[in-house]
Formats: sequence, structure tokens, C-alpha cells
Amino acid sequence: LARQYDAVVANPPYMGSKYFAGKLKAFLAAEYKDAKADLYACFIQRNLSYAKANCFVGMITIPNWMFLSSFEGVRQMLFEKHSVATFLHNGRGVFGSDFGSCSFSIRNTALPTYKGSFRRLFDKASNVASNDELKVQFFVSATYLASPHDFAQIPGQPVAYWASTSIREAFAACPPMSSVADARQGLATSDNGRFLRFWYEVQHARISFGSSSRQDAVQSRCKWFPYNKGGNFRRWYGNHEYVLNWDDEGRDVAAFDRAVVRNPDYYFRDGVTWSDVTISETSARELPKGFICDSTGHTAYCPGERQKRLVLCQLNSKVFSELIKIINPTVHFHVGYFNKLPFCDIGEVANEVAAAA
Repeated sequence: LARQYDAVVANPPYMGSKYFAGKLKAFLAAEYKDAKADLYACFIQRNLSYAKANCFVGMITIPNWMFLSSFEGVRQMLFEKHSVATFLHNGRGVFGSDFGSCSFSIRNTALPTYKGSFRRLFDKASNVASNDELKVQFFVSATYLASPHDFAQIPGQPVAYWASTSIREAFAACPPMSSVADARQGLATSDNGRFLRFWYEVQHARISFGSSSRQDAVQSRCKWFPYNKGGNFRRWYGNHEYVLNWDDEGRDVAAFDRAVVRNPDYYFRDGVTWSDVTISETSARELPKGFICDSTGHTAYCPGERQKRLVLCQLNSKVFSELIKIINPTVHFHVGYFNKLPFCDIGEVANEVAAAA
């Protein structure tokens, strides 16, 4: 009658929350609040309740719950109340040209310092491997050991099993980027062909290159203003190709029903910007005053020049490229992930080293 088992094994169904019918959406919001982003995550939680204490759940799922912020509650529940015993990060290929998968067994008991066994069966996440190739990789791939306590040191508790002790300590010891920079998402015109032009396509006298505030923009009586749209991989400076029709404080944009005007009080301020889509390494650039930012040209605004330069240098370093992969190894690098990165004040570190010497 208890309907609990020594082992629960499943390949769950998948359905994102935007496809939920009304009754299902209401039920999952009430009963599976932390897992409601996708049906398969609800099955992870449900299967754990099927298992007896100290027994096991074995599942194969898609891997996005390992990192995405929408599954942070699932990871928190998993690491606080249960323990990962074994974990295979399969990559693509188990089901043919799939979206990737991971296989794991979870012990239904809380063991905060127990180090589970993790293996990665791929070199590049985009490669599709045959089952024979995956079988070979299983026997030759390195084994990583990580515990719930290790994951808890990183903001959002991503399943970054490969993170070294020093990297985890950097997250734990350093303040987050959000403590020194105010990162914001920008404007979405929803019709760039209507509102954007290359700077050389419009009359030069009608472009304001020097506005440092919304008031300056109005007083300039210009129609076109520099627009930060993200763009290709480029570090330190550049990707300044576009101008936006922001006549009369964006009258035409505001009148367009699909446009989304975000954070207008930050327009025209200087900062550090990066593109939303990051294929390999991060490319951050200094953003001078006078720009309006796009929804794909995320920008961090700093209280002073020193903080701005430190943020810019750290984002463009090889170390931070690896830190970003730990926070979120997908191609998108949103404002929320930036806020979780550690900020290292190089000046303070240098002073501590000098004092110790």
C-alpha cells in the first residue's frame, strides 16, 4: 500500500511548460513548484518519492536541468535531500541525432559530503556519437568526484562536476559581479528592419554621437542614436555599426505594439557589453557613452572607471571563459549568469600578497 520501491527506473516524458494544458499547468504549479519548467523534471521529483529511504532512482533525461536557472529549485532539492551516486554526461547520440542526454542514479538519502562518480562521454557537445563510440568512451573517460557540498559552493548549484577545488573556492570567497556592476538587458524593437539603419545609411547631421543622458538626447533634436546590438566575436571595443530611430524619446518604437522598451533610465550610459550568444569564448567590449542597448547586447554599468576596467579585463580572460562554462555551458550568456560570476579585485589581492611578503 505504501507504493515505494527499492529501485525506480525511468525514461520520463518531456514537455516544456509553454505546452501545458490549463489543468496540468495548475496541478504542476501546486504540486511540483520547483520542477514545473518541464514535465520530465516533475518525474525526477515524483520518482524520488517512490523510492524507499536509502534506495535508488535511475533515470535518463535531457541535460538542461543541470545548468539552466529555471531548474535551480530541482537542483537545490536534489542536493539537500538526496545524493548523486553515479552520473554519465552522454552528450548527443544515445538516441541518434538527439538533443543530448545524461544518465544517473540518485540515492534517496542526504549525504552532503558523499562524492558521487561522474563521467563525460564527449569532447564537444555538438558532436553526435554512435552507441559503440559511447561504449568505448565509457571505459576510457576520466572519472570526476563531486559532492552536494561541492555543488553548493557555486551560485545556482549547477552540476559542474569537473570544476576544480580552486574554482569552487573562487566562487565561495569572492563577491558576485552583481555587487560591483548593475547588469541590464536592453530594448527589443521586434522589427529591426523598421527601426535600425547602418550609421552610414542616414544623414550624418541627424545622428547624435555625444548624448550622455535622455535629456541630452532630447536636446540634441536628432532622430538617430548609436545602437549596441551585440554582434560578432570582438574583444575590448567595437561592433558599432547601427543607429536607432529614437526620435522624440522613441515615439515610433513605443507606438509599435511588439516592441519592448526595457531599462530606459540606463540608456546612453557607458559600461561593459557582451553579446548574448557566445559560441566559444566570451568577448566583452567597452561601451562608450551615447548608446542605446539592444536585448542581445547586454551591458553592465559600473560605479567608476576602475571597476569598469576590472570587469572588462576579467570577462575577456581565459579563466572567466571557463567560469562561464561552469555557470551555464549553453550558447547564451544572460544577465543573470553574469551576476553570479565572482568578481576578483586585483588591487586587493595584490595588497594581500604584499602584506604577506
